Amino acid sequence: MKTIISATGNNINSQFDLRFGRAPYFCVIENGNLEHVTFYKNHILNSEKDAGISAAKNALKLKATKIISGEYGNHSKKILDANNIQLIMISEENCTIKDILDRLKNKQNKTN
Repeated sequence: MKTIISATGNNINSQFDLRFGRAPYFCVIENGNLEHVTFYKNHILNSEKDAGISAAKNALKLKATKIISGEYGNHSKKILDANNIQLIMISEENCTIKDILDRLKNKQNKTN
């Protein structure tokens, strides 16, 4: 299980990015281990078109089961929905990756 969070930078103090396909980085959490995260550069964010489609295909390659972002384009959403990837939307602009990881950790602690 992998969770992807769209990010503006490559560390947990980076801002959360509301754009999925145009986010500069993706924070990847493996197997729910919130202490170990990896950041991947989104090399297609400056594409003239189809950035969301490419980002969705990259999420499939990373074997994502959940994606946390602010917005998903129609084409990327169709690809992700067809592959049963859970899409979570957050609309807060002033939120860091650490803030989201803390929320996930609190949610995990409540279910254990």
